[in-house]
Amino acid sequence: MRGNLLDHEFTISRGGQTVATVSKGWFSMRDIYAVDVAPSQDDQLILASVLALDLAEDQERRQH
Repeated sequence: MRGNLLDHEFTISRGGQTVATVSKGWFSMRDIYAVDVAPSQDDQLILASVLALDLAEDQERRQH
């Protein structure tokens, strides 16, 4: 993952190739994500990675 992880504007690469781009926004007081996954990539793995990052950041915020 490269980019601004805290603002959720980043790309995910595998083997030097970009496999997904991620952008986070707000809609009606809720978080929304735009995740653009390249063809022939593991959609579920990429989405799980994005959600794991969000969960880890949420837990970090709650501790402080």
